[in-house]
Amino acid sequence: MKRILFLGLFFVTSIVQAKPISVDWVCPRGSSHKVSIEVSYDDQGKLQFLPDVFSQNKSKTVASDLNVCISEFQKNTAAQVERFKSSGCPSSKSDFCYASVNYVNEKVFEKIKESNLVKKNPGIIVSVIGTVASSSIPSLATTSKAYLEEKIAKKEINPSNLSQSFSFDGKNYKVSDFDDVVGDNIENVFVNLNRDEAKQYAQNYLVAKTAFLNANSESSQRTQILNNLNQMFGYIYGDKGAEELAKILECKPEDKLKPIEDIIKNIEDTNKVSKCNELKAGEHKVFQKEHSNYYSTGNYTLKRKQDGNYQAILNVKFVQNTSTAVSPATMLSRSQKCLALAAPHMKGPDGKTIEMVVLPPNEISKLPNDERPQEYQVKIEAPGFGTNAAAYAENVDCGVITHEMLHLMGLCDEYKEDRPQYAQNSWTCRVVTSVPSVMRDTAAFDQAVGGAVNCDCSGQTCLSIMNSTDENLKKLYTSATINDVVNYQFRNKYCKEDFIYSPPKDLANSDKAVALESETNTRFNLQTRYLYASTKSPFYTNAYTKIKCTCPTGDQDCISKKQEFIKKMPSLGVQKWCPTGSTLTSRDRGESPRGASIKNNVLTLVSSPQIPSLLQPNHFNKILEGNCPGKSDGYQKCASFAYKGEPCAVPDVCRDDKYYLGSEQQ
Repeated sequence: MKRILFLGLFFVTSIVQAKPISVDWVCPRGSSHKVSIEVSYDDQGKLQFLPDVFSQNKSKTVASDLNVCISEFQKNTAAQVERFKSSGCPSSKSDFCYASVNYVNEKVFEKIKESNLVKKNPGIIVSVIGTVASSSIPSLATTSKAYLEEKIAKKEINPSNLSQSFSFDGKNYKVSDFDDVVGDNIENVFVNLNRDEAKQYAQNYLVAKTAFLNANSESSQRTQILNNLNQMFGYIYGDKGAEELAKILECKPEDKLKPIEDIIKNIEDTNKVSKCNELKAGEHKVFQKEHSNYYSTGNYTLKRKQDGNYQAILNVKFVQNTSTAVSPATMLSRSQKCLALAAPHMKGPDGKTIEMVVLPPNEISKLPNDERPQEYQVKIEAPGFGTNAAAYAENVDCGVITHEMLHLMGLCDEYKEDRPQYAQNSWTCRVVTSVPSVMRDTAAFDQAVGGAVNCDCSGQTCLSIMNSTDENLKKLYTSATINDVVNYQFRNKYCKEDFIYSPPKDLANSDKAVALESETNTRFNLQTRYLYASTKSPFYTNAYTKIKCTCPTGDQDCISKKQEFIKKMPSLGVQKWCPTGSTLTSRDRGESPRGASIKNNVLTLVSSPQIPSLLQPNHFNKILEGNCPGKSDGYQKCASFAYKGEPCAVPDVCRDDKYYLGSEQQ
């Protein structure tokens, strides 16, 4: 996020003229033109620019722009000096007096804090958004927090180093011990970090605060920690920050999952039959992976319940990498919760459902020998790892977990593999499908499941918006985002985005976070709108993105997806994660009423499913039949090419989704 930079001058003693200093001046703010300028102060503390301010190779237009900026800057400073005088400043008996002046970039601050003005006058402090550089002033701190703030202000402690320690009043402390100080410095810290460094900083803070996050009881400190994390993840992931944070925090030991005894009882009450027999109510069969190559049939136990629906049990042992923070128990709990959310939406062509259940080996061992599926081991890797069926990134979400668990039951990928770490396998024969399913796009999870999230809306940003009389503002704040419309893979490949930190000029569909501006056969332009938290009334700021997407001539897959995106835009409801300025308190399936509501500072968002099932008919049939002949023959024939390279011998009929996957779910 771009910073608005200010130069503040605190005057406490009389000011003497300093020698000129050389700075890089960017004007107007945001301009690509950079000019070297010599700057000095007069005896009033007013900035002076030497006559040779412009270099010989600058255009008249640039010079004119700079003249305007300099004039405005000098007038602003002069007005502030007059205000000082009228307030009795400078005076050693007065409180510090503060002036803010515009059109200064960061190098100005760095140069001025080293200038004679600061060095020779111990009463002057220069600051940029709270980051203070001052001459030597004895510490007046009376608390450890105040002492830390003073050390940060003097740049003697770097707030980006959470483990940095200091001593005060005979006791040792770390930066991470002071959550409100961490919160106050997040913006200053993150503006100097790249994305990977920012992720590491957030992870370090998470680890330092594990005990508080795992505590069942609420406290002001826990609330501050969650607010800090929400702000950090907002800087890292933008509008998906709350969603990414929720993925890490949503699964807690107290989450209510179906008791293991009930699951075991359900399977023990059935009778085993041959794997190729059609199951009747009360019967089960155990599938075993028949080939060492990629997914022909997985290892799972399938049961037909008395109501005619199905239950599939997987045996998974999660193994923690020594460098990861997520434990096997946590990953198991997250996976169980995700599959429980998915269960009602794993529908087949006749409306029946498959409830997927994942159990660890120690629970599987409680089943009779002939009812136990073989074990899979799944490693837990660091964030950013390319998740696959045998190894999950520790920040893996529900859509990806469901997708990978279905791999263990014999389903294959249906998207074009262009990730560098896997593209080298040259799986060029894969049939890329076009109808929605979780095997084609993990975003289908949110599209099929819908659900409800409950968010703490006690913060100023959330309350300011949700208590507003502007209904369009409230709808914009809670509406579905660009991630619910156009998936990131498509945007990365076909789209360009320009982020603009100002309210959108065209307010058509102003109650939606994403709106269609224009389209042709191969192009479409979108505008996304964002509301960001602010510390000043009304406690939110506006920004928007221009997204321009272009399909190459003849790329029918791109054009088909474009049409799919545009088709579903009018039906989008509320977003599926807590918006900026609020924090997740719970998530469940949520039935009705759909939409956004607030009660007792709790914001509830109930979203609607956008697709009828996570699966297409032949996905469902394949799980029921394994490698047995039957309704899934088309799937078995076409899926066999998913992990093969040239020369390809894919039958033309496999390019037909109806043959491969069955008639599209309605």
